[in-house]
Amino acid sequence: MPFLTLIPVHEILAQAYSSIAVEKLQKPNRRRLDINNPDTRHRLVMGIFGNLGENPRSDNNILFRVEQQPAKAPAFLIRSDIAPDPAKLTPNSQTRIIENTELQPKKVVAFRLSINAIRRHTKKINGEKIVEAIPVRADNCSENSNYGDLNYWLQQKLSPGLSDVSILNHQREVIHSSKDLKSKGKTIQIDLIDGVGIIEEVSALENMLNKGVGRAKAYGCGLLTIKVLR
Repeated sequence: MPFLTLIPVHEILAQAYSSIAVEKLQKPNRRRLDINNPDTRHRLVMGIFGNLGENPRSDNNILFRVEQQPAKAPAFLIRSDIAPDPAKLTPNSQTRIIENTELQPKKVVAFRLSINAIRRHTKKINGEKIVEAIPVRADNCSENSNYGDLNYWLQQKLSPGLSDVSILNHQREVIHSSKDLKSKGKTIQIDLIDGVGIIEEVSALENMLNKGVGRAKAYGCGLLTIKVLR
């Protein structure tokens, strides 16, 4: 039975900084708790579940995104197969069981999705294979292009669960991990997309809702939520 948790970002950050263990770890490098650091986002979210074993995120289908709420502070929206530890939640956190809505083919849905809209291209340089991460274009919007390359790419990602996908709103965020001389760090592109579509294969859609869509799920990508319109 899956759960949905909403936890204010500023509260979970404050809770992390107040922890004696975190204070000792972070004093030499405060940037590790920068909310724009993908590793920080991952640690904060996974920290509300306690010790879950070797593959905690994938084994428990834990997905999240940063939700920008109108007239409210940003919050982590977290989907999980298990409930978070109540002792690790903040005062204004909210957790509820996700209702088992019966999905039917040909129903129109509104959706919100955080996704890593990247194409990976392999090329050879001096005989060595190099993988390039190329952001999917989202800037050639016109009536004929239907929001450009991004809309076409998204239709492929959501097929066969949804068809006739159209983007209504799109925001792109790029976050970076702390870098030092020993590490190249990591950069994660997160595309938050609001759109509409039509249900085609229910089982495929349910799989995307439970397991997420695309890459970088540990860092705030992949969470799909829907609302049936008619």
